[in-house]
Amino acid sequence: MKIKLMLVLLSIILFSGCTDKENAEKFLIKQGYTDITITGYKFFVCGNKDSESTGFIAKKNDKIVEGTVCTGMLLRDHTIILK
Repeated sequence: MKIKLMLVLLSIILFSGCTDKENAEKFLIKQGYTDITITGYKFFVCGNKDSESTGFIAKKNDKIVEGTVCTGMLLRDHTIILK
């Protein structure tokens, strides 16, 4: 039981640093998204050259969309992947 708890805590610590709420939100606003809610880290969505994966729900063109902002490692470029 203690080992499972330690693994869960370690996972939370590791993956909490793999999102970038502030910059993802700024990027989404620049792309015309509104009413943005950050939903946290998204597993298996971004590519292996991305360092961060930030899930979101937002509005664009009066539609509610769900997706992920992927942030590249080197150039810190952003990509939006919609669900």
